[in-house]
Parts: sequence; C-alpha cells; structure tokens
Amino acid sequence: MNAQNLVNNWSSITFLPSLTTLAASVSGATVTSISVAHGTPVSVGSNVSAGSGATGTPTGQVALMATPNPTPGNLSASLGIEALTLANGTASSTSIILPGGSYSLTAHYQGDATFGSSDSTPGIPVNITAEKSKTLISIPAFDPQTGMETGNSPTSLVYGSPYLARIDVGNAQAALSFPAKPICIPPSCPTGTITWTDSLNGGPAAALDGGTFSLNSEGYTEDQLIQLSGGSHLLTASYGGDNSYGASSSTYALTITPAPTTTTAQPLVSTPVEGLPFQVLVNGSAQTQSGAAPTGTITFVDGTTQLGNPSSVTGFPGQNGSAPGFSLNPNYTNVTIATAGAHTLTAQYSGDSNYAPSASSAFTLNVLHLTTASISASPSTVNYGSAVTITGVINTKVPASNVSLKPTGTISLYGNADGQITNGLTVTTAPDGSGNWEIQATATVTPSNSEGFSINYTGDSNYAPVSATSNFITVILPDFSMAPDPAYLTTTAGQTGSQQLTITPLNNLASTVTFSCSTLVTVGITCSFGPPSVNLTNSTPATVTVTLTTLPPSATSTAVLLAPPTVKRPPWPGGRGWQPGLELVCLVALLLVLLPRQNRILRFAFGLVAGFGLLYAFGCGGGGTVGGGGGPTSVAITVSATKVPAGTSPSVTLSASVTSTKAVTGTITFWEKGNNGTLTPPLTIVAGSASSQVGLPLVGTHQIYAQYSGDSQNQGSQSSTINVVATGTEYISVQAANGPVSHYSTIWVTIQ
Repeated sequence: MNAQNLVNNWSSITFLPSLTTLAASVSGATVTSISVAHGTPVSVGSNVSAGSGATGTPTGQVALMATPNPTPGNLSASLGIEALTLANGTASSTSIILPGGSYSLTAHYQGDATFGSSDSTPGIPVNITAEKSKTLISIPAFDPQTGMETGNSPTSLVYGSPYLARIDVGNAQAALSFPAKPICIPPSCPTGTITWTDSLNGGPAAALDGGTFSLNSEGYTEDQLIQLSGGSHLLTASYGGDNSYGASSSTYALTITPAPTTTTAQPLVSTPVEGLPFQVLVNGSAQTQSGAAPTGTITFVDGTTQLGNPSSVTGFPGQNGSAPGFSLNPNYTNVTIATAGAHTLTAQYSGDSNYAPSASSAFTLNVLHLTTASISASPSTVNYGSAVTITGVINTKVPASNVSLKPTGTISLYGNADGQITNGLTVTTAPDGSGNWEIQATATVTPSNSEGFSINYTGDSNYAPVSATSNFITVILPDFSMAPDPAYLTTTAGQTGSQQLTITPLNNLASTVTFSCSTLVTVGITCSFGPPSVNLTNSTPATVTVTLTTLPPSATSTAVLLAPPTVKRPPWPGGRGWQPGLELVCLVALLLVLLPRQNRILRFAFGLVAGFGLLYAFGCGGGGTVGGGGGPTSVAITVSATKVPAGTSPSVTLSASVTSTKAVTGTITFWEKGNNGTLTPPLTIVAGSASSQVGLPLVGTHQIYAQYSGDSQNQGSQSSTINVVATGTEYISVQAANGPVSHYSTIWVTIQ
C-alpha cells in the first residue's frame, strides 16, 4: 500500500451515512432521563443503521459519552464511559455504572471502513447522586528476613520493624481481606484525597507524614514512610468524597512496643582506687535495622547499690543497614567506689519510648586502698659537694592492726639531675602517728646540681601506686668565667702561636679547672695548655696559656717513595716437599729440649733447632721477590703549590706518577692522612701518571699522599706524604671545666 497516496487522497474518500440511536432503562423500565444513586446498574441499547440513501449494516463499536465531562478538573469536554461492540447493528449492556454528576448521555458511533461516524440525538439527561463510601485502614507487616508480608491487621508491632499503612476506599459493602484484594473496579473506583492523622497516647490528632494522600486509580493509597514511635496510636483516615462517592472515615488502633536492646560495659582501668573516679566505656545497640536515635540514661550499680547519678547516653539512628545504637562518652563518665575490695558492677540502660531497657554483663573489679605520698629535701640551699637529706613518706588509711594488709611494693627515689638514688636508701614500714600503715624512705645524697627529687611507689595487690615531687634544692656551684686575651691569633704554618686565657672565679668556692680544645674544623693544628690546670680559691683569677702548633708546608712540591729492593733466595734442591719435613724435625727438636734428659741430648736438640732454622731461613721456597705477583713500583706525588687559600673550589693540582720496569696500568687515588675519606675517586693511569684538581676546605696543614692500586704485573704502593697548607681564618673551641661547670671560649686563628 502506498501510504503517501493514501494521505494525499484522504480528503477525496467518502463514507456512507450512518444513523445512531440510544435507549436506556432502569430496573427494567425504559426511561427518557436517568436519575439514580451511583452504583445502580443502568441498561442501555444502541442501534446503528445505514443512513439516508445507504444500504448495509454498520460494524464496529459504540461509545457511551457523558457531556459535559463530570470528572472534576478534567479538561476534556466529554468523558468516555464504556465502549459497546455492535452485533448486526445493535449493541447493549445491562450493567452500566454511570459516574456521578449531571450530564447528557449519548452514543457515539466511530464508523468503519464503509460507514461514517454518527451520534445519537438528543442526549439522555442524567443525574447520578453519590453513593455511600467506606474507608478501610490496613497495616501490612513484613518478615524482616524474607521481606514477605505476614499480615495486614496487627494490633501491636515492635518499634523499627518493617511495615506500611494502606488506606482503601470503596462502596458501603467494601471489606478488608488478606491477602489484599481489590475492593473496586476501575473506572468506577473512588477518586480524591485522604486526610491522614495520628493520636499518640490519647493526645490530640496530628498530621502524619504530611497528612494528605491521593487515591490511585484503584481507589487506595499507601504511607510507605510510616515509622510510629513507641506507645498507643489511633490512626484516622478521612475520605472527602467525589461525585460518585460520599465522604467517609475510619480509625485503626495500633500499639508500638519498644525494640529490644543490648548493653555492653568495659572499665578503662583494671584496678580502680577507692574514692577516686574512673572511666567506663559503655555501648548499646537496638535489635532493629531502622529507627530514631535512642535516648535515656546509664546507671551503674554495685550489686544492688546505685553508684552516683545516671548519665545521659549519646544516641545515633539506624542508617545504611546499621542498627540504632547509643554510647556513653568515657571522658564524661566517672564512676566512684567508696571502699576497697572486690566489687561487681553492671551498667543499666533506662530505655525510652522506642527502645527497651537492658543491662550489661556484670564485671568484677579489685578496688585498691588509697595511698598518698610526700617527699622533702633539706636543706633547700647547699654549696656544691655538700649533702642533703631526703625523706619520703607513703601514707595509707588502713590500721596497722590489720597485719594481712601490711603494704609491700617498691619505693624509688629520683633526682632530676642525678637519676635514681640507690646508695644509702633506707625503707621502713611501720604504723604512723594515727596507727595506720606508713612506708618511709630516707637517703642522704650529694647533689651534682640544682634539682628536685621525686618518690615513686609501685603499689601492690591491695594498695594503689602513687608518686610525689619534693621542694627544689639549689646547689651553689663553683662557677667561673673564661676570657681569651686577645680573641684573635695569627700564626705562620710550621710555627707556634700562644694565647692567654684569664679564669675568674664567680664565687668563693674552690675548684680545679682543667682545659681542652677542639680543632675539628681545622686540620694539622694541635693545642696544649700551660699549666694544664689551675686551682681557683678566694675569688682570685688565674691565667693559663694555650699554645697552638701547626705543621709546616713541605719544602718541595714533590714526594716519592722508592720501591723496596728485590731479595733473591736460592732454591732448595729438594723442591717444595722439603718444607713440611723440616717443620716436623724442628717440632721434634723442641720437644727434646723440653724433656728432662742429659746434657748431651739437650745439646743435640739445640743443634737441630739451630741448624734447621738456618736452613729454613735461607732455603724456603723456590726463589723470587718479596710479596710475589708482580714487580716493585715507586710512586711520586707532585702538588702545584704547598700553600693555597682554604675553600671548596679547586685550588691545588695533584699529580702522581708510577715508576716500574714493566708497563703500568690501574688507578691512582689521592688520600689525606688522618681523613677517613679520599680526596679524589680512583683516577685511571695514562702514560704512567694521573692528576686532579681539588679544593681544601679546612684551614690548616693537609698531609696528602698518592696510592697506586697495582695491576697484574706491578705491586700496589703509595707515595710519601706532602704537606699543603690551606690558609685562612677559623676558630678553635677551648673548654674549661671543674666538674659541675663547663665554659667554652672561641679563639679565631689565622693561618698564613
């Protein structure tokens, strides 16, 4: 079929005329107008015949139309009620339910391939009044494990369990069923909205989950977000009605019981102390997967005795599959037990309207007796070298008559400067002035510096550990000052330079001051002191001379170490096999010497030792040079200058040459005597020599030598040292100490 031709020629297509009529009857009586209540069946019949000048029988369907549209808010001018199929030009039904309202009822024939459309005329006047409606509330509940519906009319539910609310509206005969069945057949179902409220525990009704729900095409709506709090609820659903159904309402009583909970408690200390608060960590969870954050309190109970006041929990709601829960912040939860001994505690959750009370498992604590500590040191000010007396006391409130509770444990005394005190420490346990157990520790010490003291008691199975700090002890030290005169010294490498130090006492305490110096930032410089120590008395200053000695630069820029001479030894006629035998003979001779034999035997033994010793000295091996594995070499080192400025920039050129009777390969490495590192990496020998430029960062005299690695034909060797002076200015640190006091002074030294 050519669709384009059909479109182009559609206007030229003509249909035969048709004629449509409509008749109605109510309760078997033919009527010209209809006035009944909604839900009353109406019988209708429609006849469609060929129009004027046409023959044949129309086919297809006839639609019952209500004009104007009785549906509120519908923009269409007419409402199609039902379609009836023609049979031999006639269509009829005995169970038409007309929608409520006032309108004109007509039959519209839509035409077929031969006959055009037509409408019955005139329309039948219709007035359908609303029938009574019935509102039904159901609460479908579900198995939390399977998700299957278990019923829809419970009288009570556990808080947080899965359920929803459903409101159905039907005619007066509508009834609830399980499983749920439709109570109306579209399009004859009620339309409009439901007003949804809840009254909790007899209180005023309040809108629930928004309060207004629209009925769907099947005449019901659902509140899928419903989550009622614990308590007695009276749910009310009010239907406002429409053209077909009158208003109605219904109520539903439902009790929500608290969800079960579990509570756990964990003390954060294993041995609390009587009368002192300690912390307990408490957590709880609800046995449901949804719900609001729990509220309520935690009460701690010792047996049946409440400890302190209840503490409010911090709750968190169920979300992302996690159950609602609660906790008690241990930072703000302090539990206090008044007496020592074994105590069994539980944490009890009060619950709230949504969550049931619960209690933790009991936990037993060994509560220790309280101890207090004190410590004092006397006198509070002493001269260096004088003694102080330290007295420490650990007190209890336990009568000394209770011998089984005599305290044990370890007492320790400490000084901030001198550490633990062990010498002369005396510890006694006895009744105090009140007749209670007391531990006393005393010691006499000589503090090395100003310090405080502390006492530490480890406690035992009955008593709590405790510690305390003493008053501060001031120790007057034999202090002094040190000043160089002058603070700068200039000397030439290879010469000595002197500097005078003035040591001035700062108090009348006598002491002996010794001296040392640090030359770590220089090289080739040593220091000495004259005298090496001074005795300070009666605030009288003393002087000491510090002398700096430097190594001179080498007189020449070249240093060489010649190869050792070659030593030749004649071969032993017997070859290499004679040596083990010789050694065995020497061993036997030595044994003879040690035995208590006659003089002739002793002389014989000495002769063997001497003779074979000479043979061994001159006849060992098969001849050759000392060291083996190649010929001897000599190494000469040359520097471009024996005095250069100190610095990291290359300032001196180092060269080394290797002399041998054979071709020389391998590497040369330049080293500095006394320095753990090399001045250069291994340098490849070219034409018997190697060179490199280096910087000498340290001020002073550097002792440099070259080391040859050797190769397959030549022995390794090294040169003599050559002194290179790096000129410049650097400091020497001088230390003066008398034991407890040390002072440092800096002397700036310029090496020329």
